[in-house]
Amino acid sequence: MDSRLNYSITSLTNDISILTNEFNTFEEGKSYFKSREAILDLMTKKRIKLRKAKAMKLALTKENENNSNN
Repeated sequence: MDSRLNYSITSLTNDISILTNEFNTFEEGKSYFKSREAILDLMTKKRIKLRKAKAMKLALTKENENNSNN
């Protein structure tokens, strides 16, 4: 489970970096995306998923620490 979570976190982080670059270099008609708003919307969705994945990893880490202390 932990390796899949690490993969998800890495993948989402990379996606956000790519979207940030796409947002910064956006040119209408030349970009894959319709508008900067579309890029921002996708970035927001990816950030929410990233926060959830990091929270899950933190919860698993704390659970493992609690189990090892008992």
